[in-house]
Amino acid sequence: MDFYVYIHRKKTTKEVFYVGKGKGNRAYQKSRRNKFWKNIVEKHDFIVDFVEVGLQEWAAFELEQNLIAYYGRRDLNDGPLVNATEGGEGAVGHIWSEELRAWRSEKTKEQFSSEEMRKKASDAKRGRKLTQEHRLLSLAALDRGREKQKQVTSLMLKEKWKDPEFRQKMSDRASSFKMPEEAKTKIANALSKPVKRSDGQVFKSISEAGRVLGRYPNKIVLAVNGKRKTAYGYKWEFVNVTRKAVA
Repeated sequence: MDFYVYIHRKKTTKEVFYVGKGKGNRAYQKSRRNKFWKNIVEKHDFIVDFVEVGLQEWAAFELEQNLIAYYGRRDLNDGPLVNATEGGEGAVGHIWSEELRAWRSEKTKEQFSSEEMRKKASDAKRGRKLTQEHRLLSLAALDRGREKQKQVTSLMLKEKWKDPEFRQKMSDRASSFKMPEEAKTKIANALSKPVKRSDGQVFKSISEAGRVLGRYPNKIVLAVNGKRKTAYGYKWEFVNVTRKAVA
């Protein structure tokens, strides 16, 4: 989950002109950009906004495609973006043909069958830690990205909802879904247990913590069960409940 989706804005007018997906410092690189991107940057310079970070690559591709469709491409007379494609392209992605998927899968298995290759991959990631400054920047970018994505998703759903076929499809899906009673009980029990945040604040339940933070409680559930290290910038634990009992 090292990938992110970003947008480039003109530094002079703050207008969005490019949507991209990447990892590492790709968002700030000027290399491997098309001539239209370079012309704009030469005239206006650019600033980077992160829409969402910590994504798996397939999710980054999908979000990139959605944002390009939302803003629109200049070469199609559909918007301001200088992107030359609809997004989702690259060395890996869910738009690959089945043949290419199978080929890449076999190549990856072949590569990682080597003990030396596995050790190199492990050593490359070991010891990499974000500074406190980068952590804060990442959290801030994540918050901005969530808010932006909510807006984008809301607009896209409003457009889709105008289609009667889409409304019927969503209605059929909702009416056919039934959650097992056992799952309902487990979720209700987990949400009702008191939890403590790493800053010492105690909440009567995970549901209450979600309401106070104005966030969905699902990530807090994952954090208290050890499925993720933090949720919304904090560590979480059940109050007076052992890990064994939680499981």
